[in-house]
Amino acid sequence: MTLQEAIDNGDFCADCNDGIKNGYETRVNCGGPCPACALSCIMNAV
Repeated sequence: MTLQEAIDNGDFCADCNDGIKNGYETRVNCGGPCPACALSCIMNAV
């Protein structure tokens, strides 16, 4: 499924609270269609 298909289906946020990095998330439950990742979390992941 593409990001646009997920948005069109209304389920683009379904993965944002599951504790798993999936879909188009940048990190676990953040980035992509989810809320932005905290800068401190991104910096610690590098």
